[in-house]
Amino acid sequence: MSEVLEMVAPQETQAVENTAPVVDAAVAPVETSENASSSVSTETEPQAVAPEQQIETPAPAKLSQEEILAQLGMGKDDFEEFQRVVKEKKDLAEKPIREQKSWAEKTTFGINEGLLTKEDVLNYELISKKSDEELVFEEFKKDFQFSDDDLTDDEKSEELDVAFKSAYHITSEGKIKSKGEALLKQEASEIRKGFASKISDVESKYNQVQSVKQLQKSHEEIFNQLSSSKIKDSIEINGVKIDYEIPFEVTQDEVKSVLKSEGSILLEAMYSLNSENQDSAKKMYSDFVTQLAKEKAGKTALTNAVWEKAKEHFRDVYSVGAKSPFKQEGAIGIVARENGGLSEEEYMKKRASN
Repeated sequence: MSEVLEMVAPQETQAVENTAPVVDAAVAPVETSENASSSVSTETEPQAVAPEQQIETPAPAKLSQEEILAQLGMGKDDFEEFQRVVKEKKDLAEKPIREQKSWAEKTTFGINEGLLTKEDVLNYELISKKSDEELVFEEFKKDFQFSDDDLTDDEKSEELDVAFKSAYHITSEGKIKSKGEALLKQEASEIRKGFASKISDVESKYNQVQSVKQLQKSHEEIFNQLSSSKIKDSIEINGVKIDYEIPFEVTQDEVKSVLKSEGSILLEAMYSLNSENQDSAKKMYSDFVTQLAKEKAGKTALTNAVWEKAKEHFRDVYSVGAKSPFKQEGAIGIVARENGGLSEEEYMKKRASN
């Protein structure tokens, strides 16, 4: 009997497993007491709280700088001094990074321009890290003559050391020692100068290029600012002041072309002035570009302004439309009709030419 049960049990279990997905898909799961309580909780969550029960937390009041400083027990002067100290510390911490970046830019510029080799840069960096005594000792060692070629390496090293310290009074005291230090400093400076001359030339040319780039960028900004607006000008004719605007029609290529040719002296003056007074150099360029724009479109703008002023005069005198005098039988109208019905401007131009 037990054998029959053992064989039947697996079959019943398998049947339940095979039919489980069908039951899940067709019949909703039966709610237990736990599910029922969960369902009740879910249904009550979306219910809104009555307006009178909602409590809004007020936003914290924003404090002024003075109030914040007062809480910190600091005055305005104390805070400014604190900011100054923080800035100084930051600048001091960032100084090595700025110097390293500047050095990399200058040496890269020198190598790319063929003014330096990588070996020049390496030698300069090595020399810069050595003391005056180390530099002079290396040169002293090159020319030193040993008393005996059969000396051992240790004996040679000792003889060289004694001779160097004696020559530059390194172990002496007082004025004699100071004299030796001054001699070391002078000779070390001469050694460095030979390696530093190329670096100095590169730095000078690099700074010139940077100054030119800075000025060019400044010129572009000024040109863009001028080109986005019209130039205002005025002229007085027979006691009548005429204000007019000149359209900015000159191009940047035209400006550069003039500066490279007849304006080259002016361009050099801008570069020289830029290193001393950037504002004056900017004004010089602005005035130059403005003058070019006036020369290119100023005459046309002035002619149009004069004719506009003339039209206003006709309207004021005759209290009619701008072209009415040429349609009525007044003196000007008769002359215009007799001259083949010229327009106002044509008539005035013809009269002026006669």
